[in-house]
Amino acid sequence: MEPQVLTAPRLRNFLGCCRRRQRSQVDLPKDATEFDFILVGGGTAGCVLANRLTAAGKTVLILEAGRPDYDASAIRIPAGVLRLFQTKYDWHYETQCEKHAADRHVYICRGAVLGGSSCTNVCLYTRGSQSDFDSWGKEFGIKGWSGQDVLPYFKKTEDSSRGASKYHGSGGEWGTGCVPYQNPLGRLFFQACEELGSPANDDFNNWDKSQLGHGRFDVSQRKGASK
Repeated sequence: MEPQVLTAPRLRNFLGCCRRRQRSQVDLPKDATEFDFILVGGGTAGCVLANRLTAAGKTVLILEAGRPDYDASAIRIPAGVLRLFQTKYDWHYETQCEKHAADRHVYICRGAVLGGSSCTNVCLYTRGSQSDFDSWGKEFGIKGWSGQDVLPYFKKTEDSSRGASKYHGSGGEWGTGCVPYQNPLGRLFFQACEELGSPANDDFNNWDKSQLGHGRFDVSQRKGASK
């Protein structure tokens, strides 16, 4: 069973059809008048959740303000991300003008597409530090969001080329791992970092050590294509 997805163009048509009571104009199953769940937002989290729910036999409708992802080949090619900035697949966000940024706005790419910003983020896969999650509970009283609370869910969604371990999962929907190819200039840069005393870090998602240092990020790729 697959979730039904309404992206922006189809969503506008869907809403118009609802007003005219002509649902048959929308590309949905004729008997899909009700859904067990309606998910607002088809980013990474929304898509994974929809997959889990439909796998359990539930009917799901995803409402996504962006475009479908299958009509942009650049999304599948990691280096193609530069062709996505400030296009129809991007919300064109900017920060407010800041004194400490030389009175400039700073452009922030956010994906206006099914799959969300995971389609436009250079495929980097990093979770933040455990202290970030722990602070939400300690400082703001938010329950269920400590590092140990969220780690099992990170691992459950992950299919890491590193294999299953304390901080990585295997067999999930999200393909991750190191890029097989490393540019020679990258190796020279790391050598320079070591000479300056920067600690090497072979896994920024390993919470047993500090994230400070230099190293290669994991990426959301499988066989060289973005996932």
